[in-house]
Amino acid sequence: AVVSTQSTGNTKLKMNAKYLLLLTTLVTLALCQTDDRDDDNKPDIRTILEGATIQDKNGEAMSLDAILEKYEHVALYFSGLWCKTCRTFTSTVNHVYSKQKQLQVIWVSEDRTEDDYDWYYLYLMNRWYKLPYDEAKGDIGDQLRKAVGLKYIPTVTILNKEL
Repeated sequence: AVVSTQSTGNTKLKMNAKYLLLLTTLVTLALCQTDDRDDDNKPDIRTILEGATIQDKNGEAMSLDAILEKYEHVALYFSGLWCKTCRTFTSTVNHVYSKQKQLQVIWVSEDRTEDDYDWYYLYLMNRWYKLPYDEAKGDIGDQLRKAVGLKYIPTVTILNKEL
C-alpha cells in the first residue's frame, strides 16, 4: 500500500499540530490503503528498494526485508538541504518519527552536492535510514522518483509491509 503527500513548493510549512496530525493520519491510513497506481510503466517500489543499498545511521547496509521485519511502515522521504520548506518539514517528520514505534524513514536525497547531503543527514535526520548519495542521485533514485510520481519536494510516501 502506498500513501503519498507532496508539498507544492510554495507553501511554507510550520511545525504545528495541523501538520503533525496530517503525518500521523498518513501513517494510520497506510494500513488500509491499496496501491492504486494504475500506470503499468511505473517501477515497483519493492523491487527498486531490494536492489538499493539502504544504510543505517552508522553506514551499515540493511536489507528491506530486515527493516520490514522490525517496522510496520516505511516512509520514503525525498528532500534536500537547499529547500527551505524541506528543512522545516524535516523537523515535523522527525517529531512524528519519534512518536511512531512502527515507522522507519528512508531518506532519498535531493541534495545538489555530497557535502550538503552529509551535513543534512548528520544534523537533521541521523536516526533514519538513507540511500547513499550516489544511489539517491543515480538510477535507483530516478526509479523511486518515477515510482512515487515525484513532482515536488518535500515528499513523503508511506508504505506498509505489502508495499
